[in-house]
Amino acid sequence: MKYDLFRDALKAYWRSTLFWLLAATGQLIIAWLLFAQLEVFQQIAPELFSKGTQLNASLLVVKPTFNTIVLLVLLVVPVFGMHLLVEERASGRLAFWYAAGISDGELLLHKFALLFTLSLCLLVLWLPSIASLAFAIDFDWLLFINGSVMLLLLLVLVGGISILAATLTRQAAISVLMAYAVLIFIWMLDSFISEEVAWFGLSLLPHTESLLSGYYDLSTLVYFLGLTIVALALAWFALRRQRNASSKRWFGAFILIPLFMLAVLLPSRLVYWQSENVSSLHSQSLAVLSEIKGEVFVDVFVNPQSLQKIQADSLLQSYRDAGTDIHWQYHDAMAQPAMAEAQGARADAVMRLSYQGRKQQVYIFSEARVTQALSRLISTEDGWIVFLKGLGAASIHDEGPLGVSAYARLLRNSGYQTIELDYREMQQLPANVSLLVLDIRDKEVSPFVRQQIENYLSNGGDILWLNQVEQPEFMQKHFGLSLLPGVIVDAAAAKVGIDSPDNAIANKLPDILTRQAVLNGYVTFASSRAFATQPNANWLADAVLSSSQHSWNEVSAINGVLKRNADLGERAGPLPLMYLLTAFEDPRQRVVAVANSYFLTNSQIGRGDNSILATQLMAWLHEQKMPSIQADNAGLKVRWSPDFALIVALFFTLVLPLSYFLIAVVFYRRRRKSFNHA
Repeated sequence: MKYDLFRDALKAYWRSTLFWLLAATGQLIIAWLLFAQLEVFQQIAPELFSKGTQLNASLLVVKPTFNTIVLLVLLVVPVFGMHLLVEERASGRLAFWYAAGISDGELLLHKFALLFTLSLCLLVLWLPSIASLAFAIDFDWLLFINGSVMLLLLLVLVGGISILAATLTRQAAISVLMAYAVLIFIWMLDSFISEEVAWFGLSLLPHTESLLSGYYDLSTLVYFLGLTIVALALAWFALRRQRNASSKRWFGAFILIPLFMLAVLLPSRLVYWQSENVSSLHSQSLAVLSEIKGEVFVDVFVNPQSLQKIQADSLLQSYRDAGTDIHWQYHDAMAQPAMAEAQGARADAVMRLSYQGRKQQVYIFSEARVTQALSRLISTEDGWIVFLKGLGAASIHDEGPLGVSAYARLLRNSGYQTIELDYREMQQLPANVSLLVLDIRDKEVSPFVRQQIENYLSNGGDILWLNQVEQPEFMQKHFGLSLLPGVIVDAAAAKVGIDSPDNAIANKLPDILTRQAVLNGYVTFASSRAFATQPNANWLADAVLSSSQHSWNEVSAINGVLKRNADLGERAGPLPLMYLLTAFEDPRQRVVAVANSYFLTNSQIGRGDNSILATQLMAWLHEQKMPSIQADNAGLKVRWSPDFALIVALFFTLVLPLSYFLIAVVFYRRRRKSFNHA
């Protein structure tokens, strides 16, 4: 008898117009968002691959779609719950259930099972849209299973709350609003309180995210099942009170048991599995992590609504999954400019890693960059960045406008070791020099200095060479480079708010550096020279940074109205300001040749994106010494052809929703016809 009632009720709702209208609406929303996100993903995939990011189609398309279904479940299930109890009480059908000998507890379980089954049928209709991506991408089936399990537990919880709301009122609209109020509260709770607050565990989203990430811990399971039991117990108590039946003894037992489970088990955590495609790290990353003996702290300066935040969260979670004791917190650089400035976060997305008092900064959120930063943090054999003193160059201890103390601090804050050595007080360069910074402004250089530099170069040493003064015995002899006469003037300076025209402007970094950092605006080179020649055959120019097309080398005094004079040897831009060179015989040896000595000075390092360029040049110079991790683009490929993609998209966004809508119309007409006959 009871099974027959359940079967008949399920058939009635299955044949209802409401069920199929909700199915059609949900299918249209899910499919449209799914394929819109896939189209956007295809557009940004090349950029993601070029930067070696941890993101893939599963994270950027599949996971957000599951979050969309979470919202649909919160909206749809209470509507069914309203019909199951409120409308049956209003129509008198509830009395029929009691007349059939069903107790309050059996009635609640029956309605709860009916609500869960109806909601499950909707999921069965909606989830094939996501599964269809298996034909297009490197599909993460474990993520799909995790999402499905998460939705099942969510149906249980939302079903219990909907049943409770339906027992507390005789008004259908009030029932739905009550359920929505509770669900919206737990859905948004984590936005208003911090994790340190005791009742943060009542937040819904942290638990759904945990399940989507593949974590099956006791606190999450107890959260869904415990709150469901509490809701059903309260609903049972409400029904008993409405019928004036005694319920105090059993009510206490129903409430205390789940509350005890929540209080005791919420702090515990037991992981059963996690998705390999989402969290696995390269073997070189694991080798670096095995050397870490302590906590790693990360400050992430990023726009809270940006793609970089999703990327950072996924990436750092991968390191935590691998066993690293890593902790991170997010900061909005726009909302906290003073803090960002103090931390040296001059870009719109920066990670600042700290380990045992040492620090490193990462501008592109990829496994390769983070692992290289961690490698530098744990290294105890890092060489020194040596600034050679006594050649007319600026000092790292000079706080004046022409000093480079701010640049030296920036390097130290990024985890590098800097030192200034006076060539007049040394017999030779130390063996542990990792990079030599040369700014030779003296026209006459002693044979001793020339010999030391030549020995360093011949031994494969790396150099950051700043050239404001022509040094033919160095630049032409070793690199084949010479300087144009005069100083660069650039009309583009006025466009970025610089009044003086003797500022060369570069608006686009070479690709080899944009993998390191995102250029926000421009780089400026004050009173800069330009290279007249290209490197010789001993060196390969990996990249070149040039002035704008509105520039030229002005050989006359810079005053009044300036106009290029080709007869005086003034060349039109773009003009090469910087070469990034690798040795032909040994690609591990790198040299950066700059036709300017001022862009690193205290007065210039803070202008535009000079500090980002300076930091990333150093990262490029040290890159060959770090673990090399090649990005895997398998998760970034979309395999199906545009024609096949169009067919699939039309099927799920048009054919299926229209079919469900037509089924709703058919059942509506049948019901209307039978009502008229009656």
